[in-house]
Amino acid sequence: MEMDSHPLLLAEVLEKVFQHLNLKDLFSCRVVNSIWNNEASKLIGSIIKTSITEPSHFTSILELTKSCPTHPYRTFELQDVKISFDDPLIEDFFTVCGPYIHHLTIWYNREVDDGTISARTFRDILLYYVPNLKSLTLQYLPHSIFSKEYVFPPVGFPDFFKPPLAYLKSLTIFSDLKLQQTFLEDILSLSSSIENITVKFGIPPGEFKKRLLAAMQNKKNNLKNMKSLKYFMHDPGPDSGWSWSQDECKALAKMSWKLGTLKLNPSRSDSDSGFLYLMESIQNSLVKLTLRVHHPLRFPTLNLLVHLTLYDYEENLKFLEHLPSLRYLGLCEYFPSKTVSSDNIITKQSASLTSLNLYGSTVSDHLFKTIIMCLPNLRNLNVWHCNSEKFRTVLQHSSLLEELIINCSEMDDESMTGISASVCDQIERRLKNKASYNDFSNELSHRDKPFIGDLIRLQRLELHGACLADWRWSNVGDVSLIFGIACIPKLTSLFIKEFKWITEDAIKAVVRGTPLLQLKLDPREFNENLESEIKEIRPECVMEHVIEYDYDQQRGIHSVADAYIPFAHEPESDYFAYANEIRNQIVFD
Repeated sequence: MEMDSHPLLLAEVLEKVFQHLNLKDLFSCRVVNSIWNNEASKLIGSIIKTSITEPSHFTSILELTKSCPTHPYRTFELQDVKISFDDPLIEDFFTVCGPYIHHLTIWYNREVDDGTISARTFRDILLYYVPNLKSLTLQYLPHSIFSKEYVFPPVGFPDFFKPPLAYLKSLTIFSDLKLQQTFLEDILSLSSSIENITVKFGIPPGEFKKRLLAAMQNKKNNLKNMKSLKYFMHDPGPDSGWSWSQDECKALAKMSWKLGTLKLNPSRSDSDSGFLYLMESIQNSLVKLTLRVHHPLRFPTLNLLVHLTLYDYEENLKFLEHLPSLRYLGLCEYFPSKTVSSDNIITKQSASLTSLNLYGSTVSDHLFKTIIMCLPNLRNLNVWHCNSEKFRTVLQHSSLLEELIINCSEMDDESMTGISASVCDQIERRLKNKASYNDFSNELSHRDKPFIGDLIRLQRLELHGACLADWRWSNVGDVSLIFGIACIPKLTSLFIKEFKWITEDAIKAVVRGTPLLQLKLDPREFNENLESEIKEIRPECVMEHVIEYDYDQQRGIHSVADAYIPFAHEPESDYFAYANEIRNQIVFD
């Protein structure tokens, strides 16, 4: 029985598979057949953001939509462009394109009152022209909009008996003291299907959280389907208005939402009764939790919690015994206080936890060993400030690892190869004298310590050569690559960055020794011919160039005429040419 004869089944399979593809591959999938085209287009539309920043963009997108009504673009941003329904072009654009808009961001200069967008235009867009909207982001709006007595018709107005946006599920608002409670209530009244509310940092919020809580309370009938609340700022500073007091936590709990995802900053307090009360209220629904919290955490038993991320946490991990299903634990910038020791950091083994992220964290060798020994089933590990001692702990107690990310300082070849330091030095000198890699069988026979090749399940490895906090270069070099990494039997993805002592010969030795399919390097550290040489050794291996660009350049927020597709391995100068090439290949049904 061929799957092609069952299009519904094929579509379901493709939907799951395509979620793991990048934009370039999705465009290629569209030309296979109509079913592939439909499924790939759904995802492409949610990836590409079309930013409208000048009137000519309206014309371009309108022409594209009229000629190709199944075009993939579904995500739009209106940014400081003059817009009024007195202009026939604007009315024509929203009449034709509005039903295709699924994700909309409205972003205007909050300080300038030049009539760029009026309260009437803002209202009409949401009430009449984007009926299929799924997510709405209000980044900034002119204050003139808030000066009106009301922006939307009052409750009971003939055209406003029922919410106009039947499909709106996600709402993102940037904090702003000028956002009044009545305006927030009007926005929440647009849909009875809202499931996700996200608050991001815009203007210091002041009373904003209080107003939002009141608006949510008054419109709780519109929020019966709430599944996710994110009101979070990583480092808000004191008295910023981002921390949730005990009373606010209790007020949130009384909403009676069955939240699956929660992201917030509980305030530092001697009593965590409000936070504990909140956890008890959602303990039968909570799956993913992100917190910025300093004080010791207490949880009720959370049987469904799978994903927990803590920022700036300072205390022990005893709470893990109440999280029997936890799979992912993130301890980001974890700096344990002096009261936390190897004896009290953790109570017992956590067999369910398979992923640990210590991004930006500084943990002593003793604490690190205690934590790792209590997590016997780790598959994914991210370690910052990793020295040789921590790395040996990983080798001895985490043999099931499939993905390992190391930001290393003071690591040496000995910890990577399992060969003594003196022998590593001898090998390094002989390599510099062009000795053959095959001439070291005697030295390798004396390997008597764990080495990275013992991680027989490891498939993905990232090595960052310097901790950003102090820029101390590690001593990892050719010896580590050739006699360590090249011995990992299942390694298919390798990312190397900020290592000064690695040669192209060592890189090619790794490609020969492993089933590598993906290699990421900083092109500034290697010869431009390396990619072609790697292709000769292993044609199926994709080499990507990793260059750090400014965040604003990577957001992909550009007009349809200037859109680029940000792949890490594509040089920046090639983005526009590549995007144009892709658009010319698109086949529309």
